[in-house]
Amino acid sequence: MIFIYLCCVAFPLYIMIMKIKHRQYDEPQMFVWGIIWIVGLTILWEYLDWWTFSGGKGLYDPDWIRK
Repeated sequence: MIFIYLCCVAFPLYIMIMKIKHRQYDEPQMFVWGIIWIVGLTILWEYLDWWTFSGGKGLYDPDWIRK
């Protein structure tokens, strides 16, 4: 799951870095949404415990449902 996170974060981060490098600040809203996207994904990955290479507990936990 960590590779999926890196792919989902790397693309918007690359776009923002290239826009800053070429000094194209014509779309400030894109920077705001890019930062919100990265922070949101990081919070989601932390909350669902997906920081492992094999995945996490996810949304379905049969031990919790049986209790």
